[in-house]
Amino acid sequence: MTATRQVVLALVLLSVPHIALAEEPLQVKQVLSAVANTHPKMDAAHASVEIGRGRRLAARRALEPKVGIAASTVPAGYYDYWQLSASVEQRIPSTGIKLLGGYRLGRGDIPVYYGERETRDGGELFAKVEVPLLADRSIDKERAEIAKTELAATQASFALESTWLNIARKASLAYWEWAAAGQKLRVAKELLAIAQERSDRIHKQAASGAYPTIAVVDAERVVFSRQSKLLQARGTFVSKQQKLSLFYRSAEGVPVIVDLERVPETLDELPNISSNSVEAWSEAAIARRPELKVANSQRQQAKVDQALAKNLSLPSLDANGFVARDLGSGSESLGRTDIGMGLTLSIPLFQREGRGMKQQARGKLAIIEAKQRGLRDRIRASIQQSAQLAILAQERRVVALSHLSATERLAAAERERVRQGASDLLTLNLRELDVAMAANEVIESSLAAHRAIVELAYSRGAIAPGVR
Repeated sequence: MTATRQVVLALVLLSVPHIALAEEPLQVKQVLSAVANTHPKMDAAHASVEIGRGRRLAARRALEPKVGIAASTVPAGYYDYWQLSASVEQRIPSTGIKLLGGYRLGRGDIPVYYGERETRDGGELFAKVEVPLLADRSIDKERAEIAKTELAATQASFALESTWLNIARKASLAYWEWAAAGQKLRVAKELLAIAQERSDRIHKQAASGAYPTIAVVDAERVVFSRQSKLLQARGTFVSKQQKLSLFYRSAEGVPVIVDLERVPETLDELPNISSNSVEAWSEAAIARRPELKVANSQRQQAKVDQALAKNLSLPSLDANGFVARDLGSGSESLGRTDIGMGLTLSIPLFQREGRGMKQQARGKLAIIEAKQRGLRDRIRASIQQSAQLAILAQERRVVALSHLSATERLAAAERERVRQGASDLLTLNLRELDVAMAANEVIESSLAAHRAIVELAYSRGAIAPGVR
């Protein structure tokens, strides 16, 4: 290893591209793709969406057509008769009108008090209609339940988006922390390699009297010190590997431990952040963030409860009518078309159910609106904070790169002084440690910038969407 490479320490890889790694570097988009396709929480969130869709489908049973078939007989006794009937019932969702049509056939010795069961030999066609005029016209309990399950299914989709944002945020942070820990481990390995090479050289030269014994001991001390730093860096990297493996998984969902060879060479892929964009980002985030979409949907559910509460306080006034016609031959009294109509009125005297539900809906709306205000305020504050931290971290990185360049030049000069006999190995060791510290500062500032950018993307609801 040349003296020049010793000073550079391969730390310049933080600012200048180096040789390609043996394996393709792991990219953050690969981690996010794995999260979308294999993370258990994403699987659970998708299952919750399916549950919501199932509940929505089940609730719509109240509005589906109903087919009824009935048969009855009295085979023993004073009267001997039987009856068959078939009908179809349908409710019109927009008006609450109930339509019923069908056919019935009654034969035998039917008692006079069951005269409505008697038909001609061709049977009877009939149709009925019930029209709500006050209560249950625009909404009732069944239609309210359908509307709320529709909104709940939508909320499950928004909750899926929220789950994605939260996990993608954690996965992105885990990735950048893993990458930074890997780069610090490379710095520690390079420092140790330099110390070991120097110690070997001093041992050889000390045998010829070029170095005193104390120089040999000091070189060994530096090696031990850097071995300790390497073990510490390796422990940190192992911890970050395990954390990343919770998000980066195989196609079968098995956590993958990513080796040092796949750590990217740089952390330089930083977008330009401008504080002038904060207001636009805030407005876009308020329209995009799934938590606010969920709150809006909950607000609509409370509005449905309000409408139902008003409906339950109204009198029930229904108009009804029917038409019936017997077919075939038989009694003359059954030969005409029968038409009838009527009204029914029912008044809830104390309106307790309606008043109680109205009070609940009013309280729910107040809670949701307060929650929405708090969410909007937190989103704006988070975007402002993350943008400022990202800008500061990028500025800090520029300073760190200048610091690294200056310490590298100082170490190069110190090495030349050692070669000329004007300095000692202790001072050179300190200069090399300064280079390592400056390189780690570049890594830390880059990591801080990426953390802030991840938080900004999360606050904006702008992390790349899931693959599924």
